[in-house]
Amino acid sequence: MATAESVISIALGEVGYSRWSDPEQGTKYGRWYASKTGAAYYAQNGVPYCAMFVSWVFAQAGQACAGLPGAYCPDMLDQAESAGATVPISQATAGDLVYYDWNGGESDHVGIVIANHGSYLETVEGNTSTGSGSQTNGGVVARRKRSLDYVCGIVRPLYSEGSQESGALDVDGYLGPLSVAEWQRQCGLEQTGVVSGQLTDCRRWYPHLTSVTFEGTGSPLMREVQERAGVPNPSGIIARGSMCKLQGMLVLWGYDIADAEAGVLGEHTAKAIQRSLNDGRWRD
Repeated sequence: MATAESVISIALGEVGYSRWSDPEQGTKYGRWYASKTGAAYYAQNGVPYCAMFVSWVFAQAGQACAGLPGAYCPDMLDQAESAGATVPISQATAGDLVYYDWNGGESDHVGIVIANHGSYLETVEGNTSTGSGSQTNGGVVARRKRSLDYVCGIVRPLYSEGSQESGALDVDGYLGPLSVAEWQRQCGLEQTGVVSGQLTDCRRWYPHLTSVTFEGTGSPLMREVQERAGVPNPSGIIARGSMCKLQGMLVLWGYDIADAEAGVLGEHTAKAIQRSLNDGRWRD
């Protein structure tokens, strides 16, 4: 089994894919599903692929989920409900599948939850649009914010909770919900599993932080980290300077980030943070 973090990181890695710029017939997800099922139809042009996208992501992660693999949302949701894998909509959390109904009929669309903000979900979805275009057949993989009003089902996979070492985080180089929640726990903060309040213009400084939202008001966790690292006037907004300070603290603690890019929370820095969390270095 995989973790929610690994599923989300794979999904986020597909953001920006467009069926319109794919040089081959159909989509990469449809071609995969056609090869898996032996049904050539799915590899043709114009075939909706949101369901095949989530199926592909879970297959890449090696994670089972009720209703997957599949290509038709109503059947997939029915199978998940029959398997007892659905949870109340209000309890959606990172790594869950979210099914939508736009018009009060059957499920029209499916995505992967990144974060639950109470009145809306942040997701990764295939075959949507980045704006007001078609939400069910828009052709691209994108991050979206969705009102709970359109959600008709939440399906919870049976994820692994960590590595083979009991209680430890997987040192996979992606700071997702489990890593962020543990970071918050050790810093004595509310465990939301999300680094909130960031600025989209600063996204390039933390490519391996996958559980993040962009309200622009600053994160309590990052404010605490900045204070501990000696950042002047800590704001809770991640930028290159604060990343450099964090990397310096990790080096002082004895963690090897020799191959890391200065000021960037990339793979090597994320792994060092996960190791420091497994060592309990952030406890008050």
